[in-house]
Amino acid sequence: MSKDEQKEEMLSFHSERLAIAFELVSIMKGNTITIYEDCHYVIKLMSKIVGCKIVVRDCGRFHHFKNDICSCSDYW
Repeated sequence: MSKDEQKEEMLSFHSERLAIAFELVSIMKGNTITIYEDCHYVIKLMSKIVGCKIVVRDCGRFHHFKNDICSCSDYW
């Protein structure tokens, strides 16, 4: 299996990461990204790196990530 195939296989289990990556190449800095999955730690980090607000819905609430902080105070 090639490195590209390995990367693709690893990412296929994290659709929320793919969705965020797609949005990041499609939007301007400062806009809001909304994703309906959960990968809490990574999304917190992404919000800090890219400097935008990311909204994620899990089965119980909406999480608003901005500058490595989540509105749920990490209670997920």
